[in-house]
Amino acid sequence: MSEDTPTHTDVNTAVSTDATATETATATAAVAVAAAEEAPLPVVHVMTGLPASGKTTAARALQAEAGGRMRRVNLDDLRLMLDLPDPARGRSFKHEQTVLAVQDAAVRAAVDGGFDVVVDNTHLTKNIPKRLKAAVGGLSTFVVHDFTDVPLEECLRRDAARERQVGEEIIRILAEKNEKARRGGWRLTSEWMNGGSSGVAAPPVTEYVPDPALPAAVMCDIDGTLALIGDRGPYDFSRCELDRLNESVRHALDAFRRADGDSIVLLSGRGEEYRQQTESWLRRHEVPYDELWMRAAGDTRRDDVVKAELFDRHVRHRYAVRVSLDDRDRVVAIWRRMGLPTWQVNYGDF
Repeated sequence: MSEDTPTHTDVNTAVSTDATATETATATAAVAVAAAEEAPLPVVHVMTGLPASGKTTAARALQAEAGGRMRRVNLDDLRLMLDLPDPARGRSFKHEQTVLAVQDAAVRAAVDGGFDVVVDNTHLTKNIPKRLKAAVGGLSTFVVHDFTDVPLEECLRRDAARERQVGEEIIRILAEKNEKARRGGWRLTSEWMNGGSSGVAAPPVTEYVPDPALPAAVMCDIDGTLALIGDRGPYDFSRCELDRLNESVRHALDAFRRADGDSIVLLSGRGEEYRQQTESWLRRHEVPYDELWMRAAGDTRRDDVVKAELFDRHVRHRYAVRVSLDDRDRVVAIWRRMGLPTWQVNYGDF
């Protein structure tokens, strides 16, 4: 079920005709153009606000300023395109999942094509923003445009004055959902969109351009990628020798080595204090590798920060990396932001 509109109603996203909304949209467009000029990746603009708060007016202003370089994606427009309106029957879970999948695919296709994107749903809870992060996180820079400061009563007034109305009941329900999310400590921000599940902003990175004169290499993570956690907690590395081998990943490493003689470099978020157990496990499972780099003992920083530093220190200027294998979303995002081809081998939103 979408957070944006209850299933018994088909509506278009709000289009305000007020002069204040138009002025806001113009200012938003100027900010967006500046962001696009600074960002090395496509920019995905994410609107948030109640129906009739001015999101679509701002989205269309962004498109006008972009001169054909921006695509607009909206869930309500997709619902109208995919289904005939039927308020009595509503939309089933399967119907809504199809709409969401089409949205994700459209945003991803636009980003892959080098376009900026504006997504002007309400985004008042984290469900759909999380989908956008999963679809193009690491491949784009997110910029959030917040219209939640437009008062509820003003949104109700604007909605009542337009042809295709959302309705007071639905707008109040959405406002309550947003209040509940905020009481729980969540608010949609650019920092949250560009970070991991916690919303902490990702560290800065430098683009990686492999030097073809250097030895070719494949990079691989251990926990959750090469090793599947056995009878232990996810951070209890003292028992890491109990982990199971992910045989498909080992076979992939074998294939790279046999085909082209690639070096295998393992980058692990485990601390150096667990090197002996880790190397013992690798030998027992006959994992091919040339180097194993681990975080310093006692370093409790995030995986993406640590691995980016390990890469810069030990890999960037020594190897031409063909591909990196990892599982964690925010680490995968770092490699992709660098320009490293990356295979994500497991779900990694943690």
